Amino acid sequence: MENENKKWEDIKNDYLKKVEKALASVKHPQKNQILADVTSHLDKRFRDLPPQDQDWEHFQQIITEMGPPSDYVDLLEPNGDSSKQIKKQLVIKYPDNRIEFKCESCEHKILTRQELSGNTVKCQKCGQSNIVPDLENAQIIEKAENDTKEQAKSKISQANDQPKQFQRSNNALLYSGLFIIVMLAALCPWLVLHLYYKPKLDTLYKAEIVDIKKEIANTDSELNNIFDRLEYDQQSLQELKLAKDNLLTEREKIIALLTEQNTAIEQLKKANASLETKFENLRNKTISVQKQNSEIQTDVKPDIIQKQTPVENNFPPPNQNIFFWDSPFHITSYRKPNGGFMDLVNYPFVDDPKVIGTWFSIDSVNHPKEFIPGKKRFKGDLFLKKLTFLPKGKMLHYKAGWTKGLVLGDETASRYIIKQISGAVYMFFEWKSGDYTIRGNAPAYYVLRKQRM
Repeated sequence: MENENKKWEDIKNDYLKKVEKALASVKHPQKNQILADVTSHLDKRFRDLPPQDQDWEHFQQIITEMGPPSDYVDLLEPNGDSSKQIKKQLVIKYPDNRIEFKCESCEHKILTRQELSGNTVKCQKCGQSNIVPDLENAQIIEKAENDTKEQAKSKISQANDQPKQFQRSNNALLYSGLFIIVMLAALCPWLVLHLYYKPKLDTLYKAEIVDIKKEIANTDSELNNIFDRLEYDQQSLQELKLAKDNLLTEREKIIALLTEQNTAIEQLKKANASLETKFENLRNKTISVQKQNSEIQTDVKPDIIQKQTPVENNFPPPNQNIFFWDSPFHITSYRKPNGGFMDLVNYPFVDDPKVIGTWFSIDSVNHPKEFIPGKKRFKGDLFLKKLTFLPKGKMLHYKAGWTKGLVLGDETASRYIIKQISGAVYMFFEWKSGDYTIRGNAPAYYVLRKQRM
């Protein structure tokens, strides 16, 4: 609001200076009163403006309605003194609606458009604000397009030679006033349209242009985003193709590896079949050797039997009812010439499903009753680590065979018994080492626990 007040003060002061300059050419005691009336009238017109109309266009409209500053000289000379005439401003009109007039301060030529009549323009030379003259109150020179420079000068000279003053009577002044009023009434709609609505329409057009430019910019941005997404999608597609190629390569490698594994499995199967064949051959050889040993024992036993009687060596004694042997066979032993024992080993096979599996040694005792669960009696490492009983009387990692209650060696039949003590299952196994076969001592006993499946 303060900016609009300042604009109005500048326009009003500029107009008052021009009026004061025009009145300075006349000596009259009331010219100060006229200047004061013009100032009061301008202030009133400004106060009457609504706040929304206090802009540059309406300020110029007030100045235009006030008329040229030179018109106030007529108020001081109503009878029309012959020595004083109202000077009309000389205007050159071009065919393209341009007009040319001189600056009131420095008389520099100002070129502008005819539509700006009544508006204020600044002189490019001195910077003085000038009101664009109204063609109806100006001396007009029509300049044609084909006028030569001499013809234009001639028209200007003729216009300057015309009488620059005329006398007005009271009736002529009245008619002129009526004419001005009629002209102002006719021009008011045009001025309102040109000065009020046209700037607003221009503003709307400019706003629409700005919006259109923004929409174009947004569209360009969206197009750029689309192009970026397309480029990103193309890159992703290339990456997917590369990943697919890598997967196909890995698939071929896996197929080749599986082929190699299948080949290796076939080779292992063949090797396993070969090992089974060798194992069967070895077992047959073992059976053959056992038969040979049995025959040898049969050949030797008559001499031994003639010299020695069978010995009952059922360790521990039968009165130890806490342990009793579960074998259906009675062991027959003979004393050898060196003092050791030799057992009969040609017993038939009797199945015992509960013994099948792997049993791990946990202790060694001289007598089964010495074993205490959770407390190892033997100091040091145990020689026998484990026993593995296979179906059909076979054993793993042990050349002997087994039947129910007995483990059969070359010349020993070692008893085993499975007992449950304090909720746990244990195996007691006679260990007939050299102490038994050479020295004739009673066997020791290994305590074993079965491996959990």
